[in-house]
Amino acid sequence: MKNFLNKTREKRSFRWIKKNLDPAGTYLVFEKPASRTGAPVVKADSPLSRYLEDERAAWQEFFDPAVSRDYLVVRVEREGENEALAGLMGHSELFDATYYIFKAEMKDKNNDRT
Repeated sequence: MKNFLNKTREKRSFRWIKKNLDPAGTYLVFEKPASRTGAPVVKADSPLSRYLEDERAAWQEFFDPAVSRDYLVVRVEREGENEALAGLMGHSELFDATYYIFKAEMKDKNNDRT
């Protein structure tokens, strides 16, 4: 998932999300029950919204109608990765979410066959 559209919500499954993550990137995925009103995961004036803007984070929201789940996918930059992950997980509006971390694939320079 190289191009994020930010602030739009797409209908996609968790399986599709995982399949389309860029293996060179690190991602934090939040999963939570879908809002009954269809409200976004990231509310406009929330602390999370301000954090994502301050960090210039690439993010995308998804909704899977088959299982009634919302997903927030945030790409985390390699530099300061641990601090960014901790900062994202510290937002109270996502305490009821399940978190998944997808780490970038590390290639061994001595064993690279490409």
